Amino acid sequence: MRKRLLALPLAAVLAVLPAGAHAAAERAVACSPPAVAELVDESGKVAGPGVRSLLAERSGYAADVTGGAGGVLYKVTSTADDGAGSLRDALRRVRQSGKPGWIIFDLRLTGQTIHLRKELRLAGNLTLDGRCSAVGITAPATSNILAIRDGGNIIITGLSLFRQQYRELGRRNRDAISIIGGAGPVWIHRNRLSHCGDGCVDAAMTSPPPRPVRVTISHHVFTRHNKVMLAGVLDCAPASPKTGCEERAHTAAGPGRPSIFLTVAHNTFLATSQRHPKVYRQAHAHVFGNTYALGATTYEDGRRSAVYGIGVDKGGTALVENNVFRLAPGTSRGVAVLNVGSGCAVMRNNRFAKGVIPYLDRATGARRPADCPLPATPPAVRPGAGNDADNTPAPGQ
Repeated sequence: MRKRLLALPLAAVLAVLPAGAHAAAERAVACSPPAVAELVDESGKVAGPGVRSLLAERSGYAADVTGGAGGVLYKVTSTADDGAGSLRDALRRVRQSGKPGWIIFDLRLTGQTIHLRKELRLAGNLTLDGRCSAVGITAPATSNILAIRDGGNIIITGLSLFRQQYRELGRRNRDAISIIGGAGPVWIHRNRLSHCGDGCVDAAMTSPPPRPVRVTISHHVFTRHNKVMLAGVLDCAPASPKTGCEERAHTAAGPGRPSIFLTVAHNTFLATSQRHPKVYRQAHAHVFGNTYALGATTYEDGRRSAVYGIGVDKGGTALVENNVFRLAPGTSRGVAVLNVGSGCAVMRNNRFAKGVIPYLDRATGARRPADCPLPATPPAVRPGAGNDADNTPAPGQ
């Protein structure tokens, strides 16, 4: 089945945002291109002021990430899928070196697109630094664009990830960024994502990781996509839990021990439909300072998608605070936080425009979240400031 998002000019979507939100969206991806001299210190290591300025923006559950800092600098000079100077070759060299790697893009590639034939698998201790390059990366819808299958301590910033036109092929579509395994923090920061395929950023695993995976998604612009983010361990079903699922599952008596901690902070979502994020088994999300202009996805047979901001399901938990929820033109009704089934959400200081239902329990019809406990923050990690002043203004009613 072919799907399409409501055919809206982006300017029409921006018009429904509160004053200042458009500028905030642009600031989310604004930057100054770091020169090589700003990245490398006197010893030749990637530890210069251009590195320190980026790391100073860290926040949330991945606030301790360092990526390729202190390692070796690589430059991408070609938009080819593979071969000398390509991004795939740079990633291969990082993996072979066994050292942290910091990858930048030649300014001659500014505004160009890398067309991949298959996913790029990211090594651990890595930074993909596309600040101000405006380099786009795309791949067939049946392939992830970027995949984290092992390793951790990864930074992805300054890139544009998207698909060309694609068909809804059920389970065959893949994600723009897929976190399938690994350990250590992952920070995804100041990118543009649209028409992502399945999900824009998914941290969906088939078994519990040996240690909690911590992810921060901050200061992005997401546009025209249906299911934006999913986080959880997909096969920890109550009927047949795998080893490690029992003690981690959320219960009515109290929170379990999540395997995935997700921060979603200061992003702008324009004409996106659902899962911003959806948190599932063994996942907890702190969602704050985001601006939403929610819009339905219309399928070729005339059906329209669900329209909601944050979803909690099957033991997933979320702290949702200081967000702004509006509707895109052509969408008259949506839900800010949807309890899909046996999830847990705590809501504080959010703003809702006309037509947005603050909370809905799909099973019971309840319009107020029940009191529920949230899991403890992982040791030595600051989860981010939910009352951060860097929030968009409140919309009028």
